[in-house]
Amino acid sequence: MADFDSVDIELNHYTDNWGPFIFYIPSATSQTSNDGLIPYGATLADATIRAFIGVVRSGTTLDDYTEITDNVIDTDVVPIVEADKIRVYFNYPGSQYKGKKITVVFECLLTTGAQQAFFFNSLVIN
Repeated sequence: MADFDSVDIELNHYTDNWGPFIFYIPSATSQTSNDGLIPYGATLADATIRAFIGVVRSGTTLDDYTEITDNVIDTDVVPIVEADKIRVYFNYPGSQYKGKKITVVFECLLTTGAQQAFFFNSLVIN
């Protein structure tokens, strides 16, 4: 299961520097609620954003997938990590990836020191 709502983002020719796309990663609203992606009181401190060919599921080994971060994540615009969201721009990776689904993995460091990964597997290359 993906960590984000299932909405396809399509990358086509001429979509370099496409965004910003904002991914919300809210914390729970109380210690007893289960309504956030991260624990109550925690916020995002930092994140590494990577992209892989295929639908990558939580709990799988990323080494089993082909990484294409440099082709998909726009390096001209530094992703912005805020307390509860990450802003990122995408690039069209090239026609050799046409028809492929791409999973974007957000490897997050929380203010508690914990590390947690989130998966968005609805990036489609046209």
